[in-house]
Amino acid sequence: MEAQTISNQSILTAIKNESDDLRQSENSISFPVSAMPLKMQTIIHGTSKGYGFNIDYIVCAFLSAFASCIGSTYKVKVKGTWYESAILFMVLIGRPGVNKTAPVRYAYQPIDKKDSEDFKEYRRLLKDYKIFESAKNAKNAESASIDKPVRQQRIISDSTIEALCSVLSFNRRGISVVIDEVAGLFKNFNRYNNGSDQEFWLQVWSNITVSINRKNDESILIDNPFISMIGTIQPNVLNEIYKDGRSENGFIDRILFTYPDINLRPAFHFNEPDESFYDEYNTIIKRLLLLDFNDGVPNVLQLSESAKIIYQQWSQEQALTLEENNNDRLGGIFAKIEVYVFRFSLIYQLLSWACEESDKFEIEDSAMHSAIETAEYFKKMALKVNPISNEIKIPMGKQRQEIYKDLPKQFTTAEGVAISLKHKLPERTFKEWLNNDTVFIKEKHGIYSKVL
Repeated sequence: MEAQTISNQSILTAIKNESDDLRQSENSISFPVSAMPLKMQTIIHGTSKGYGFNIDYIVCAFLSAFASCIGSTYKVKVKGTWYESAILFMVLIGRPGVNKTAPVRYAYQPIDKKDSEDFKEYRRLLKDYKIFESAKNAKNAESASIDKPVRQQRIISDSTIEALCSVLSFNRRGISVVIDEVAGLFKNFNRYNNGSDQEFWLQVWSNITVSINRKNDESILIDNPFISMIGTIQPNVLNEIYKDGRSENGFIDRILFTYPDINLRPAFHFNEPDESFYDEYNTIIKRLLLLDFNDGVPNVLQLSESAKIIYQQWSQEQALTLEENNNDRLGGIFAKIEVYVFRFSLIYQLLSWACEESDKFEIEDSAMHSAIETAEYFKKMALKVNPISNEIKIPMGKQRQEIYKDLPKQFTTAEGVAISLKHKLPERTFKEWLNNDTVFIKEKHGIYSKVL
């Protein structure tokens, strides 16, 4: 394991050094790739370099695909009867031509392939079923019977409630809505049913039991519904998402936006990508797809005591920020992001297991740190897409005030870590704090200045 880690680290360093042209500027918001397991970091940078994908687009597409594979197989217990699943609603924003759809297709390709294989098996079983039924009717037989086969699938492009519930009723592990232009989903909201679409999606996000009564067919009741969603949208039609009060009822706050600072995709080249990265990724996907489902009952991961402490400290900082700003819109964003932290922690723990870098006995502190870093990224993106004010005041607790006071006007990362450790603030927590551009300025790699 140690030799493999060293090898992966060497590969990662080499790939990152070769892909500077695919990164965003130092001052832009960028996905914290370091939050991913080491094996995934090499895959991300290798895939981005080979296909010219923007880092943020491909990482978010990968994250969505991992959530889809996990489905309802696992939940994380927060406390009491509060459990969270891996459901993600994600939207990739970008101008036409920036290559935002291809990363989603790439990330979901192994799952698509599994769906295709299962469809062929479904067609074979259906053919046998029809032959059996024809023979049975010809003989007027009454006793012998076989069950009609149902199609197993994980991806659906039809976003109507009827279609989703029909597919989900036979696929309790969960499904994902993967659509190119997500604006169409919102345009069709309530087109046929006077308000139930939006309510349905709100219920699904919260993993609340869905009940559908149909006039000419059997009613459907789905407990523990799992429907993830990912799609793309252009900035000039972004207003479709905000219509019909969706910014007031909390629907918008449930969407994870990524909107990287790019205008054009990198110049095209004919260099063949290294397909070993796809093979590694495919292996990870297959392992997640084989997670046990215990006859439809989700497995449960508990939060480790250290993970609870990490989350609680971070949550207290969010509460201080809200108290300082007193903004309802900010409160809505923070509330959903805090829920997403638990979902991200579940995904990261299982992903780390699938990468053979950890186990799946509990949510470890490393998974919680990664979840918080990811949540901070999506929080910044939410504020970029829906600016609340020109400046959000972010207060510091007593511990951080003391650290900030001891830091020189300009310092290196190592100097800052040393000072933070003297005040018993963990190194990773301090590094996460460095991303707060209201109190720190990143002068260049490894060198920061204080704002205040």
